[in-house]
Amino acid sequence: MKVFIDPSSQIYYSSFYIKGLYDVFGKKNVHFSSQYFKKLRRTEGHNAYDVYFAFVVVDHNKITKFVIDFADDASDINRTGYKWADYYAKVNINKSFSIYYEYGKTVDYNKIIQLPPYFGIKIWNLRETIYHCIVNYIKSYNNRCVGFYFYIKDYIMQYKHRSDLKSYENSADDIVDNYVFFASNLWDIKGCNDTTNIIREKFVKTCIDNKNIDFEGGFVIPKNHPLTSEFKKYSIKKRYPIRTYLNKIKHSVVAFNTPAVHYCHGWKLGEYFCLGKVIISTKFLNQIPEGIIDKKNILFVDPQNIRETINNIFNDDEYKNLLRKNAREYWINYACPQSVIKKLTNDI
Repeated sequence: MKVFIDPSSQIYYSSFYIKGLYDVFGKKNVHFSSQYFKKLRRTEGHNAYDVYFAFVVVDHNKITKFVIDFADDASDINRTGYKWADYYAKVNINKSFSIYYEYGKTVDYNKIIQLPPYFGIKIWNLRETIYHCIVNYIKSYNNRCVGFYFYIKDYIMQYKHRSDLKSYENSADDIVDNYVFFASNLWDIKGCNDTTNIIREKFVKTCIDNKNIDFEGGFVIPKNHPLTSEFKKYSIKKRYPIRTYLNKIKHSVVAFNTPAVHYCHGWKLGEYFCLGKVIISTKFLNQIPEGIIDKKNILFVDPQNIRETINNIFNDDEYKNLLRKNAREYWINYACPQSVIKKLTNDI
């Protein structure tokens, strides 16, 4: 089997799935080519660039077309990509957004496959990054979504601002007693100011107020944010470099998650499973991916019960170890790049 990837794809988001293709099919059998994507016209420009990643699997004369939709918005299903694909996989799904209307008719999304949470990773060294950036820009000349600035920016960000999966290797020995780390953007977007930001603030305040917890972190507050004064006491002066950020999460006893922009699962959740953390999370608003089970590999909490949950989990070492073990097993069995691609391509 050979795999061909649309060279116009945004690498910063799709790198996770490219790694899965390398792992399943072998790197030598995975190539970038515009040959199979001539009918996939990305006429939506930057919106399409940010939404999905396309590839085909060629087995003799059989061609199977895949789209992976990594958009945060559960209602944002790309019509062009959906029509083109044989399989349309999406990370954030909400059953209330399972249809769209076209020419006055209701169209069922019966091709959708739900994917687990993911996050951006580094997959190439500097030489490979430069090579793929230049060559893929040339290959996609007839079907580019964005200009050269946006195109090259994603390759640079994939290389400079993400880590490879080896950097996420973790063990119980990395954990520092009573230490909790949490850092987040303070979002200024619909649905976050009155939900995500406030819930995260509650977690931060709970940790700071607990004399038994050594807390580090807070919020990165953008300039001119309307809630600057309310969150200023929890502000972080600058962003943590990715390596520093990862090490601090490794040291943390627990990790906190809550739905973010457009109520999506968010990158943090995928990272926490990969790291095998004790994950405390408010309930998802989108569908829960297969394999994520409350009290087994994650602890779903009401925002009002965050304090009680933290106190209970800090006093139960045996349960903490079980949650960590189960979180890591979920990652290996369901959510790592290889498992995701295996499941997605299993029927071909």
